[in-house]
Amino acid sequence: MTDFNVNLLPSTRSFEKIIKGSKMRIIKTLVTSGLALGMLLSASNAKEVSFEGETIEFIMPYNAGEGTDQWGRFYAPLLSQALPGKPNIIIKNMPGGGSDRKSVV
Repeated sequence: MTDFNVNLLPSTRSFEKIIKGSKMRIIKTLVTSGLALGMLLSASNAKEVSFEGETIEFIMPYNAGEGTDQWGRFYAPLLSQALPGKPNIIIKNMPGGGSDRKSVV
Protein backbone atom coordinates (compact mmCIF):
# COMPACT_ATOMS: atom_id res chain seq x y z
CA MET A 1 0.00 0.00 0.00
CA THR A 2 1.36 3.40 -0.97
CA ASP A 3 1.10 6.39 1.31
CA PHE A 4 0.10 9.47 -0.60
CA ASN A 5 0.64 12.68 1.30
CA VAL A 6 -2.10 15.13 0.36
CA ASN A 7 -0.42 17.94 2.32
CA LEU A 8 2.24 18.33 -0.37
CA LEU A 9 -0.22 20.19 -2.56
CA PRO A 10 -0.89 23.82 -1.59
CA SER A 11 -4.37 24.58 -0.40
CA THR A 12 -6.68 27.00 -2.16
CA ARG A 13 -6.33 29.38 0.78
CA SER A 14 -2.59 29.73 0.21
CA PHE A 15 -3.27 30.49 -3.48
CA GLU A 16 -5.75 33.15 -2.39
CA LYS A 17 -3.09 34.70 -0.13
CA ILE A 18 -0.56 34.75 -2.97
CA ILE A 19 -3.01 36.37 -5.37
CA LYS A 20 -4.15 38.89 -2.76
CA GLY A 21 -0.53 39.77 -1.90
CA SER A 22 0.42 40.27 -5.55
CA LYS A 23 -2.62 42.51 -6.08
CA MET A 24 -1.54 44.65 -3.14
CA ARG A 25 1.99 44.92 -4.55
CA ILE A 26 0.60 46.00 -7.91
CA ILE A 27 -1.64 48.60 -6.26
CA LYS A 28 1.25 49.94 -4.15
CA THR A 29 3.47 50.18 -7.23
CA LEU A 30 0.78 52.02 -9.20
CA VAL A 31 0.13 54.47 -6.37
CA THR A 32 3.84 55.13 -5.85
CA SER A 33 4.37 55.63 -9.58
CA GLY A 34 1.42 58.01 -9.76
CA LEU A 35 2.74 60.07 -6.86
CA ALA A 36 6.21 60.23 -8.39
CA LEU A 37 4.76 61.34 -11.73
CA GLY A 38 2.68 64.01 -10.01
CA MET A 39 5.73 65.34 -8.19
CA LEU A 40 7.71 65.50 -11.43
CA LEU A 41 4.94 67.37 -13.21
CA SER A 42 4.52 69.87 -10.39
CA ALA A 43 8.28 70.46 -10.20
CA SER A 44 8.36 71.33 -13.89
CA ASN A 45 5.72 74.03 -13.29
CA ALA A 46 7.66 75.68 -10.46
CA LYS A 47 8.38 79.38 -10.84
CA GLU A 48 11.94 80.64 -10.95
CA VAL A 49 13.07 82.45 -7.81
CA SER A 50 15.70 85.18 -7.58
CA PHE A 51 17.11 86.72 -4.40
CA GLU A 52 18.94 89.49 -6.24
CA GLY A 53 19.35 92.54 -3.99
CA GLU A 54 17.85 90.69 -0.99
CA THR A 55 19.39 90.22 2.45
CA ILE A 56 18.97 86.95 4.32
CA GLU A 57 19.58 86.83 8.07
CA PHE A 58 20.88 83.68 9.71
CA ILE A 59 19.77 83.96 13.33
CA MET A 60 22.14 82.01 15.56
CA PRO A 61 20.67 81.36 19.02
CA TYR A 62 24.15 81.19 20.59
CA ASN A 63 27.03 83.56 21.39
CA ALA A 64 29.43 84.68 18.69
CA GLY A 65 32.42 82.39 18.29
CA GLU A 66 30.68 79.20 19.40
CA GLY A 67 30.34 76.14 17.16
CA THR A 68 26.96 77.03 15.69
CA ASP A 69 28.13 80.56 14.93
CA GLN A 70 31.28 79.28 13.25
CA TRP A 71 29.18 76.86 11.18
CA GLY A 72 26.92 79.69 10.03
CA ARG A 73 29.81 82.00 9.16
CA PHE A 74 31.51 79.21 7.21
CA TYR A 75 28.44 78.31 5.15
CA ALA A 76 27.02 81.82 4.62
CA PRO A 77 29.23 82.70 1.61
CA LEU A 78 28.69 79.24 0.10
CA LEU A 79 24.93 79.62 0.43
CA SER A 80 25.10 83.09 -1.07
CA GLN A 81 26.88 81.71 -4.14
CA ALA A 82 24.46 78.78 -4.47
CA LEU A 83 21.23 80.79 -4.28
CA PRO A 84 19.98 82.50 -7.46
CA GLY A 85 20.68 86.23 -7.43
CA LYS A 86 23.56 85.86 -4.92
CA PRO A 87 21.87 87.55 -1.92
CA ASN A 88 23.73 89.10 1.01
CA ILE A 89 23.73 86.78 4.02
CA ILE A 90 24.16 88.24 7.50
CA ILE A 91 24.79 86.22 10.64
CA LYS A 92 22.87 87.62 13.61
CA ASN A 93 23.66 86.25 17.08
CA MET A 94 20.76 86.25 19.57
CA PRO A 95 21.78 84.14 22.56
CA GLY A 96 19.46 83.34 25.43
CA GLY A 97 16.07 81.80 25.97
CA GLY A 98 17.44 78.26 25.87
CA SER A 99 18.18 78.76 22.16
CA ASP A 100 14.45 79.31 21.49
CA ARG A 101 14.84 83.06 21.07
CA LYS A 102 15.03 82.69 17.31
CA SER A 103 11.42 81.56 17.19
CA VAL A 104 10.24 84.87 18.73
CA VAL A 105 11.80 87.03 16.02
